[in-house]
Amino acid sequence: MGGPFNEDGSYEFSLPPGEYKVRIDAPGQTTPWKEGDPEPKPVPRLAPAKYAGYGTSGLTATVGHDSSQQLDFPLK
Repeated sequence: MGGPFNEDGSYEFSLPPGEYKVRIDAPGQTTPWKEGDPEPKPVPRLAPAKYAGYGTSGLTATVGHDSSQQLDFPLK
């Protein structure tokens, strides 16, 4: 389960209470491309690639029974 990031890096979605592994995948914005055009140059990721996989992120979250909860994940 998950959702997209807002422009300011915030996010919002609902999960049932429980323990979760977390991954944060934030590839860079790509430019529109049409067949026949030169391939676009790779763009830098908005978050380090190690956070894109459940096995490599090292991030977890505990979602409680509260109606609203804020979870922040500082990325290095």
